[in-house]
Amino acid sequence: MTVGCGGSPSRNPTDFTWSKHFKNETFPHHLRFLTEETINETLRDGRDCDRVEAGLGKLRRRKTFDGVDVVLVLAEQEAFIVTGWTEVSNLTEALASDRWTDADLRKIQAFERREHKKSNYLDP
Repeated sequence: MTVGCGGSPSRNPTDFTWSKHFKNETFPHHLRFLTEETINETLRDGRDCDRVEAGLGKLRRRKTFDGVDVVLVLAEQEAFIVTGWTEVSNLTEALASDRWTDADLRKIQAFERREHKKSNYLDP
């Protein structure tokens, strides 16, 4: 399916197909803290950014949920999810929410460090 002008993928979650990597490895991975609900909300309401870091022909769409960003890598010209993960974007907000436990946030940060998704970590 070809998407709208400017290479901005669809906002309709039902339009998307998931890569085998995303479906079989990323989504079920316990350190990524992704749910169908947060994926769908990110597809609908997230902001498109980081075209360069995402790689040629891809972009990142992200949405913040109580101090934690869900980041999806999408194909620019079709409704296709390449991969995804979570990043702690506001530790104070995340700790104050009922959505995330301290253990969840430590796991997310450990995954960030392991995967080198960010160069600036909140946890020393």
